[in-house]
Amino acid sequence: MWQLRQKAGNMRIITATVDVLPINPNGEVKLVYAPHVGGWSCVGGHVEPGDSWSSAALHELEEEAGITATEENLIPFGAISGPQRIFHYQDGDSQPFTLCFFIREWASEHEQTDTEEVPENGWYKLEDALHMEITPWCRNILLGYQRYLKMGTFQMIKDER
Repeated sequence: MWQLRQKAGNMRIITATVDVLPINPNGEVKLVYAPHVGGWSCVGGHVEPGDSWSSAALHELEEEAGITATEENLIPFGAISGPQRIFHYQDGDSQPFTLCFFIREWASEHEQTDTEEVPENGWYKLEDALHMEITPWCRNILLGYQRYLKMGTFQMIKDER
């Protein structure tokens, strides 16, 4: 993202993002603590130039959650967008479009590689996670995942702040 920011200067950049819910065999979700967004959130980040939705999701899993997986492991379950969804960064970037995945199987798990942006992560029961101090969009994504589990269909997640 920083290379694009260098070229664009002070112009507003609209980006697409991904969020991924790693779900372990106990049904727990791995969340990350990200001080730059104000607390606990889903694993996720920008789709960088040259990335696909899935390659961006795999990069974020590795960086923030320490999970190595393949594209075949990713299951898209929802998308979140809309005027309330837009997150404005200090440098002028905004992200109004997010594709959401979950993953239940992966090759390995180790320490995350990005400890500066995400100093901590942890496994939480879904119901417990919904009662934590999580970001509003993470709450909506977790609720969208619950609806997906009940309905079995792709969810158009609303940001209902």
